Amino acid sequence: DYPPHIHSLKTLAARSGVVFPVELKAFVHEMSGLSIPTRYEDEVRNINRAQARQVLSKTRRVFKWLGHQLK
Repeated sequence: DYPPHIHSLKTLAARSGVVFPVELKAFVHEMSGLSIPTRYEDEVRNINRAQARQVLSKTRRVFKWLGHQLK
């Protein structure tokens, strides 16, 4: 079976049973709202360099946390 075409990180987490800690949960939900607009050129939001660095830093924290959950 192919995985469903879902862009919502909140839905994917719920379906997979992943429960993010409070300090990451809000960010993951925020990222769901950013994923679609950045895919389509005419809907790209203006994100400055500082905001991009902050998102990248938080995203790395999420990946690190997920990596520890898989061990």
